[in-house]
Amino acid sequence: MRGEILAKVRRIVVKLDGHLLAENPADMTAAIAADLTSLHECRADVGTLLIPGAAKSARRKPWSTLARRPGGAVVVDEEALCAVTSGKKGLLPSGIREVRGRFAMGDTISVLAGAGREVARGLVAYASEDIERIRGVHSGAIEEVLGYKYLDEVIHHNDLVVL
Repeated sequence: MRGEILAKVRRIVVKLDGHLLAENPADMTAAIAADLTSLHECRADVGTLLIPGAAKSARRKPWSTLARRPGGAVVVDEEALCAVTSGKKGLLPSGIREVRGRFAMGDTISVLAGAGREVARGLVAYASEDIERIRGVHSGAIEEVLGYKYLDEVIHHNDLVVL
């Protein structure tokens, strides 16, 4: 579903004052930043130009996951462990072997290696009961098993901190 929404957003043609600005959000952002920069250079005495830095989710990641006590945990297999600890991939349900504790969607949980060692923490996209039903299942079958699907990942990589 998320991919479908992003595809629709990318197809949107953005117009400003009747002029074509961009056909996708990345180009639109670059065009707006260039226009604002040139405007600021012409009128440096008016206002403050703020160019966005890191993505909001990247800035909140360490605080939101480490500041809260984990409400539960999932034990992952070796393949999922390698993917998660690389820091570039989220946790897919196919790599989950066991669910420990009861937690709700959005809670902070621990990601445990097979020996029980905590390797990461993250904000979970599904409740513990739902993860119990989809653990070991390919991401493409989540909707079939649960009847709905929020994300392909149980923990998205933007919501995951490797310890």
